[in-house]
Amino acid sequence: MRKSLIIIIVTLLAGAAAGGGAVWYFIQKHEAAEHGDAHDKESSKPASRSQGPGGEPVLHLDAAGQRAAGVVVSAIRRASSQREAAAYGRLEEDPARSFTIRAPLGGTVGAAAAAFPKIGDPLAAGTVIATLTPRLAPLDRADLVTKTAAARADRAALDPQLSQARVALERAKKLNADDKNISDRAVEEAQAKVGELEARAAGADTALHWYENLTKDAAAGAGAFASLPLICMKDGEVVEVLSRPGEAVEAGQAILRISKFDHLLARVELRAGETIDNNFKAARFRAAGDATLQFSGVKIGAASSGDRAAIAAVFLFDCDAGALPLRPGLSVVAALPASGGAREGWILPRDAVVRALGKAWVYIQIGKEEFARREAKLEDATDDGWIALSGFDMNDKLVTAGAREMLSEELKAILMSDVEGGDKESAEKK
Repeated sequence: MRKSLIIIIVTLLAGAAAGGGAVWYFIQKHEAAEHGDAHDKESSKPASRSQGPGGEPVLHLDAAGQRAAGVVVSAIRRASSQREAAAYGRLEEDPARSFTIRAPLGGTVGAAAAAFPKIGDPLAAGTVIATLTPRLAPLDRADLVTKTAAARADRAALDPQLSQARVALERAKKLNADDKNISDRAVEEAQAKVGELEARAAGADTALHWYENLTKDAAAGAGAFASLPLICMKDGEVVEVLSRPGEAVEAGQAILRISKFDHLLARVELRAGETIDNNFKAARFRAAGDATLQFSGVKIGAASSGDRAAIAAVFLFDCDAGALPLRPGLSVVAALPASGGAREGWILPRDAVVRALGKAWVYIQIGKEEFARREAKLEDATDDGWIALSGFDMNDKLVTAGAREMLSEELKAILMSDVEGGDKESAEKK
C-alpha cells in the first residue's frame, strides 16, 4: 500500500512538472514569436563592410540601422574660404581705460565708511574709497587759491559735457523706440556715459566745496583741517593698491590704480615667412587652449614687439570683451587673412567629420544602404565646420548627422568579420 502511494505521488509530480514545462514552453514560444514579429517589423541586419571601386571602405547599413543611428543625409554645399595665418600674443590693459587716484595734497590717508578696496574689487563711479587729512606746508597754503580756481574750472567744464550726453541719451532712446533704428547696446552706452559724467560732476562738487572751505580755514589761520573724501570718478576694477589708511602721502602720490576690462589690447606676432593681406581691418581671436572663448578685434596698426632681434610683423588690436571674462596676460591666437584671396571649396559640418587612424573622414551615400567613408583634407575652420578644397563634387550626398554612430557600426563589422574568419579557420584546421 505504502509503495503504491509513493508511485502515485511521483507520477502526479512528474505530470505536474511535465505540464508546467509544457506551459512554460508555450509561453516562451509565444513571447519569442511576438518578439520576432516586432523584430521583423523593425529588423536591422548587422552592418557589413566592403570595398568600393576605388578601394574606399563602404559600410552597408539597412534602413532600420540608419534610423537607429540617427543618420541624416544632405547635399554637399559649396563655400568660399579665405586662408588665414595664425598670429600669437597676449592681451594687455588699455591705458585709455586705466586711471589712478592720487592725493591732491600732502596728508594722511584715512579709512572711509566702507572697507578700503583691495585688488580685484569692482568700484562704481562716485564711490568714496578713503579720506585724506591735509598736512599743509606754507607753500601748499599759498597754492590753495590756485587749486580752488582749477577745481572750479574743472567743475564748470563738466556742465556742457553732461548736457550733450543727456541730449545724446534722449536721442538714442527715441531712435531705439522707433523700430529699433539704434541698438539696445548703443542706448546702454549712452546711459553709461551720462552716469559717468554725473558721478564726475558730483565728485567735482565735493572737491570744490572742500577746497573752498580749506582756503577759508587757511586764511583764518586754522591749525586743523577737515578731511577730504577721495572719490573714484569712473567705474573699474582695482588693479593696484599703492597706499593704505594710516599712511602719510605727498601731493600727487598714487593711492589706487583702477582699470576697466570691457576693452583690451591684443599684441600679436605673425610668424616669419607668413604673408597676409595688409589691408585687413579686423581679425578673429580665440584664447590659446580654449577654442570656446572667441571674440573679435579691430586693427589699430603695426606695433613694436619689444624684441630688437625679432623679424616677424607685430600688430596691435582693440578687442571688445563684451561679457567675456578677458583679462590682461591671457594668451591668444589671432586669425589674420592670408594673401591670395578667397578659395572655393566644400563646407563639411562638424557633426559630419569623424576621426580615425589619425585622419579626418566623412561618409558619402552611394546607394540606398551603402555609404563610402572618404578622407577629408580639412583646410580652414569656420563657424559651421571646416572647408575642404578638393575630394568632392556637387553630386555627393553627405552624412551630416549620425556619422559617429556609423563609424562605430563599421568598427563592429570589422571585428565581427575578424571573429568569423578566425572561427572558420579553426574549423578548417579541425
